[in-house]
Parts: sequence; C-alpha cells; structure tokens
Amino acid sequence: MIQFTYQATRAKRRSFGIRPAGIRTAVIRAFIVLISLTALCSYSSAADTHTWEKVEIKLTAENSYSNPYTDMEVWVQLKGPNFDKKVYGFWDGEKTFRVRMMATKPGTWTWTSHSNPVDAGLSGRSGHFKAISWTEAEKQANPNRRGTIRPTSNGRALQYADGTLFFLLCDTHWSAGTWRYPFKGRAPSDDYKPGPGIGFEEAIGILKQKGFNSIGMIACFPNWNRDKYRSRLSDDSGVQIRSAWGKPGDEGKAMDMHDENGNRSFLLPGRCNGKTDACADFDRINPAYWQSLDRKMDYMSANGFVPYFESVRRDHFASWIRYHNFDESFVRFLKYIRARYNTHNFIYSLFHGDYMEKNKWLTQLDTAVDLYYQKYGPMPFGQPTTAMANRATLHYFGHVDESGWLKIHTSGNYARHHKIYEWIEKQFNHANPIPVFNNEPYYVGHKSSSTIAGGLPELNSDRDNYYSRAQMYGSVLSGALAGHVYGSLSWPGVTTGEPDYSKPRRAIHFWKPFAFPAHGQMRFLGKFILSEGAAYHNLLLAGDDLEPRKSTGAEDNGLDGWAYMMRTTDKSLALLYFENGCDKAVLSNMAPNKTYKAQWFEPRTGKWSNVGSGKLTADGKGSITMPNFPGNLKRSDKDWALKLKSIQ
Repeated sequence: MIQFTYQATRAKRRSFGIRPAGIRTAVIRAFIVLISLTALCSYSSAADTHTWEKVEIKLTAENSYSNPYTDMEVWVQLKGPNFDKKVYGFWDGEKTFRVRMMATKPGTWTWTSHSNPVDAGLSGRSGHFKAISWTEAEKQANPNRRGTIRPTSNGRALQYADGTLFFLLCDTHWSAGTWRYPFKGRAPSDDYKPGPGIGFEEAIGILKQKGFNSIGMIACFPNWNRDKYRSRLSDDSGVQIRSAWGKPGDEGKAMDMHDENGNRSFLLPGRCNGKTDACADFDRINPAYWQSLDRKMDYMSANGFVPYFESVRRDHFASWIRYHNFDESFVRFLKYIRARYNTHNFIYSLFHGDYMEKNKWLTQLDTAVDLYYQKYGPMPFGQPTTAMANRATLHYFGHVDESGWLKIHTSGNYARHHKIYEWIEKQFNHANPIPVFNNEPYYVGHKSSSTIAGGLPELNSDRDNYYSRAQMYGSVLSGALAGHVYGSLSWPGVTTGEPDYSKPRRAIHFWKPFAFPAHGQMRFLGKFILSEGAAYHNLLLAGDDLEPRKSTGAEDNGLDGWAYMMRTTDKSLALLYFENGCDKAVLSNMAPNKTYKAQWFEPRTGKWSNVGSGKLTADGKGSITMPNFPGNLKRSDKDWALKLKSIQ
C-alpha cells in the first residue's frame, strides 16, 4: 500500500532584505520556498504500486467542524486507463480524512481532491502514482490480486476481474469484527489447533486450510452491550432499541459487541426516549472502532478472503428510523463503509435482514437503499452489492429493474428445507439474470432444524451433518451458482471466557464447529462444481427431466428424496445430486445416442468413482436409465452427487 500524507499549514508572509552579498542565499531560500509550496499542492509516488493494491491519501482539514462525520464530504476524482470516477473518502478522527483508492489497470493514475464544503486542507490537492501488474505467481499466492469479483458475462456466476473463477465458500462468523475474535497482530503457527484463546488470525488460518474463501460478518452492532438492561429492549415510547442475542452465562443480558479496546461503532448517548445510555447516536460515528476493524479486513485481504460483509443487523432500524432523518443518516453510513473498504475485495450486503417481513420500516429501508444507489451509484471498483433477506431478495425488492443496487440475489432463513428451492429457481430463471446464493440455509446443531420433517436430529450426528450437506448441493443445483454460505454455530461468536450457551441447539464456542464433518465437506462442494472449470457457468435447470424428481414419501418440508440436475444447453455436461432416500432415476432430454463419462462423487469424502463401467449411453430419444446406487441399491441410503460428461 502506498500512503501519501498532507498536513495543512498556513504560509506565513515574510520579507527578505536582500543584499548584494547575499544573492546566492536568497535565491536558494526562494527555491526552497517554491518547492515547499508546490509540495503542499501535489503528491507523487516514490515507488510503483500494483493493480488492485490500496493507495491511501491522508488529508488534514484546515477548519474545525462540530461533527465532521455529518458536516463534511470528501472525495477525489480518480483517472487512469479507461477509468474516470469519484472515489469518496471518510472522516477518521480529529481533523483527519482519508481516501482509499486503487488502480484497476497498469499505467499512470492521477487524482484531485474535493470537499463539500470547500476546505483548504481537503480540496485542490492532487497527485499521481504508477501501477504495475502482479506476476502470475503473485496472483496465485493471493487471488485478490486478480481484481474484485463481479458477475460472469452471462450473469449466472461470479469471477475475478481477470476472468478467473470465483465460487463462494463462506462460513458464518457474524461477530468476527468485534473483541470476540481478538486480533493478535501476528500470524498463527503452522501447527496451530483451534481451542480456547483463539484469535482472529488463527480462525482465518483454519478456515483457509479447510478450503473456505469467505466469512459472513456484520460490520457493527451499535446498540448491543452487556449493560443494566435486558437483551430485548425498547425505549420509553415502546420503540425497539435492540433484539440482541443473549450473552452466554447471563443470557438475559445482551452480547457485548465492542472492539478489543472497548470502542463501540457509534457514540452514546443516543436519541431515544429514555434509555439513551443504550441507544447509539447514528449521526456520531466512532472512528476508533473502525480502525480496529481495518486490521481484520486488511488481514483477510492479504489471505485471499472475500468477506460477505453486512452493514448492520435489522433490530437497529426501528430506533434509527424513529429518531433520525433515516434517508440521510443511513445513506451516509452506507457511504462511510463503502469509502472505508472500497479497496477490499468483498460482497457488500447493505443490511442484515433475516426474518424480516414486508412492513412500514422495511419500505423505509428499501427507499433509503435506493436513495444511496441513486446518489452514489455502483461501487467504484466493481464490488457487488446485495442484502440478506428472508426467503429471497426478489420477494422483497424485485429484480434489478426495480432495485439497481442488487448485483447478487440471495435466499435464506426461511425455509430451511425443500421449500427454499423454489425461490432460488425463480431468481435464477429471471430475465437479465444476476448471480444467486443461499445464505446460511441450515445450521448444524441449531434448533431451527426442528422445522424439517423428521424432527430434531442429535447434535453433530450423521443426520445433522447430512441436512447441512443436502442444502449445500440442493441450493447450488437449484441455481445458486455464485456459491454457498454455510450455517455454522460459530455465528454469534461465543468466545474464550464465556460458557457455551445453556440453551440447547443454540451456539457453542466459535471454534468447536470447525470439527463438525459438514464444515470440512464444504470444500468438496467447490471441488465438484469446479471440476470442469468454467463450464458450470453455463448450467441451466433441468430437474424436470428427472423421473422421479421427488421419490415416494418425499416431503416438501423435508430434505430427503429429492433429486436435482443442471445441464448445459448443448447437453455435453450434467451435474446431479440425489438426497438420501432417492429412487434411481431415468434422465430424459439428454443428447440422443451420446455416450457420457459417468462418475459418482462422494460428498462426504470428495472422492470420485465410476458408475458401472464408467460410461452411460443415451438411447435414440435421449433417455438414460440410471443403474443402482453404490452398494447396488435401488433407493439411496445416503446422498450422492453425479457428473455426466459427453465423450467426444
């Protein structure tokens, strides 16, 4: 990262008495003054930077402001090869403002700073830097050097800016930005084993070893603190302040969500009617908290992670809407996160809206997000924006023609069984498609599994892990080709010094789910989908060409007995998944008389094996009658994936 710094100063007027004998000294002094004044107005790079690498400038305001967060807007006009955009900056405490930017292509880049209102320390600065390309070896060491992720040309999947495949494999650690995942400032040892005392870097290291490339995290929880009030709290007018997760060991109290130094994301007291000591002032941000979060975001970027990064949880909106100019205040906050992290490769979720329903505050939230997009447009360096939504973003916000900020569709939370797939399919099949993924559909060990037909399985049992695995493959082969967000009992961040939740099927110490089988099996999902390279980008839904698609006894609110198939238009490749309890199937509409290489894929181990002789041939009508499942079973007693690839 290259960092330029400008310290605003007032030039003092001086008169120099120049004598003939001191002409040389006067000339030298004048030259030094000229160079110094020039330096105040421009910056230049002392060394080259790389494409997709953070370049930061620090600006110091000349004037004072009662609330720089609300009273000042700073940006630069950044120009480079095929690039000419505004890049916004942010207030970072006292009189300091920062702008973070990066080059998307090799070459010379120039920038000029602006502010509103105009401030001599913030406006009119300019500079340049030169960007060079990373080597291929450097890109392989960190794929984030390939550029920010964005939709593929057909809109179905995701890729890096240079066209390299990106398939999201994400684990849920919503509170990872807080003290619960302490940042230690050192890389973990190679032989580290997760346990008490685990820090942020160690957790990321374990996840990287297990094949994950992302974590789901919420940027902040402004109203959550272990204070004198209950975890579920309203003010004296009945306006909700928070609906927090209970603190382990004292579950009537809210989980505390400050950083390692006790900083919270916004300042208190807030503007609620009573209980202002629990209600954040959403117009007074606390830069110290975000400086702590910077270290974690930088660490993930350096380790090739692309976090699914959400602004704030839904329970904060009632008080935010009631006591602030929400359209202005929330838009400002979204812009602040954008400005602070726009040089990171991440999926920007504008809000965490699980279990929300269509109501008045959701309408106001939708309006504010639309206003944000109308004012600031897409992310300057191409990162996609989305949101967490109950059922589907399509259900609440429509498609891109209604909500331009939607660059990825998501499903999640309801339902955690077969019924969620109809929403995924609707989003996948929409005209002018955008990528889709399912967001935490099933948590191994969580009480939500009681909604699935068959009842609540034993914690971390084969059945419990199977449900999670079934949702992985069922989601992706229903059209969620962007990837998958694994539901983990790590979600609240129960940390060292706290007991596991006493309530059964809730959550445990965040490092314990790393040992669950399904957690390690996420990498096999990626192995299966990516086994033919970019060919999966062109898969289309073909489940209706399976007979039976739903086996005898299969229930809509279950996770047994359904089969899934996606197939390319030319029918040269098909990927299938059979849940537990599937009857062997007949495939129709394959290429007539075409022979396919046929391989079972074991989703528990990631191993391939031949289907019979390793070949299946379609008849003249394009039908293939599948042989028995492994073990010579006509009905599967466990789940299996299958790949059919035409033999040229």
